Amino acid sequence: MAKKDLKKSAPAETKEAAAPAAEKKEAAKKPAAKKPAAPKAAAADKKPAAKRGRKPAADKKPAAKKTAAPKAAESKAGRKPKGLAYNDIVAAAQKKILAADITKIKYPIAANVELTGKFTENPNPDENGSNRNVFYINIDPDNQEISVEPYRYNDYDVTINADAEELMNVLKGKKNIYDALSEGIHIHGNTKKAVLLIHSAF
Repeated sequence: MAKKDLKKSAPAETKEAAAPAAEKKEAAKKPAAKKPAAPKAAAADKKPAAKRGRKPAADKKPAAKKTAAPKAAESKAGRKPKGLAYNDIVAAAQKKILAADITKIKYPIAANVELTGKFTENPNPDENGSNRNVFYINIDPDNQEISVEPYRYNDYDVTINADAEELMNVLKGKKNIYDALSEGIHIHGNTKKAVLLIHSAF
């Protein structure tokens, strides 16, 4: 009986020995079956793609600035240049000429200054419109007085035809009167009195 029991128990032992071997094979197979790492790699690849998509948005900002520049240029180009005001020209003439040294002038000088060019005309001309673009300069050496008024002088010695901008440049000290005489200012009448007037007043 003992021999039979041994024979019967022998297959049972071989089965128990085979079972751990099968478990080892299954355990060896399990590490190789780790495939969840593939989705992570795919997710990592998607991040650079998202960064690439942001680049066009950054490129739009300079384009917006370029389109804004022409609008500013158009608004400046559309502005109409303002003409000089008649009253401002007379005020500038009064400021400069009333400060002139007339001690060397021995006889009276009266001059009409007739404006031309771009300027807003006298808002208060006389009925005939004769004072529309004229003001006068009168020098009285006996009383050492100078008058500059927004009217036409009837008994005048000299006529000065002056471009408004050129005359304003002279009155403001931006241009020499002798340079302006050959460009935008012309004098007619008594030559001697004209020379004295220009030399002393301007």
